[in-house]
Amino acid sequence: PAALALPAAWLLAARLQGAPPSYFAAMFNEKFFGRIARSHDHRQPFHYFLLHFPAEFMPWTIFLPASLATVATDKLKRGLLAWLVFVIALFSLFSCKRSIYILAAYPAAAMLIGASWDDFRRLPPAWRKLMGWTTTGLLCLLATGLAGAIFLARLPFPRLILLPSACVATLGAL
Repeated sequence: PAALALPAAWLLAARLQGAPPSYFAAMFNEKFFGRIARSHDHRQPFHYFLLHFPAEFMPWTIFLPASLATVATDKLKRGLLAWLVFVIALFSLFSCKRSIYILAAYPAAAMLIGASWDDFRRLPPAWRKLMGWTTTGLLCLLATGLAGAIFLARLPFPRLILLPSACVATLGAL
């Protein structure tokens, strides 16, 4: 409802200002579904978002499997999962795929992880260990990349700006 409130307010304001019915038909038929359904550029396979969403949602993707393991016990989590799956599945049906089409899935995934956070401690030890090692590995990779950029890369800004981030990532990994 919160995500739909802004477009609904826009359309209501347009209606109150006397926008003709053709405006609304153009908004939905041409600007939204028509643009996606008739587009021939950005053609991608059906599974495109299944590969790109996890990579683009990093580092939080690490916690998504554990969040999915806690969904069965909570109506709110099932609703957030339905939101996430609906957005990705809907836009997977069209041949034209761009990452901006599924922007509405990111808040659902973030809220699902947030709603599941306290339940992680009730997961089996193997799940918790896997999440811990994956997070540690990601932080080590990040710290190494930041430290390497300080010494090796040509950057358009002073290199030492990366030092605090490299230190925080190292401390987090430790």
